[in-house]
Amino acid sequence: MTALAYVDVLSVDTLGLSSMTTSALLNSHIETIGELREKTPEELGGIPGIGRKGVLAIAEALKSLSPA
Repeated sequence: MTALAYVDVLSVDTLGLSSMTTSALLNSHIETIGELREKTPEELGGIPGIGRKGVLAIAEALKSLSPA
């Protein structure tokens, strides 16, 4: 299993996002990093409780997981 595949099975709780953003993701049945990585910024912005700042925070968190 590659490092990125391993990360994809981890909970979105592990990303260090705000509790509001994490709750919004979980309430929308996005529970793993892999499920989150499949969403576009537009899809994420359409989730109740995730605004522009939440989308930017998610993008930064996911970017930090990518190999350099």
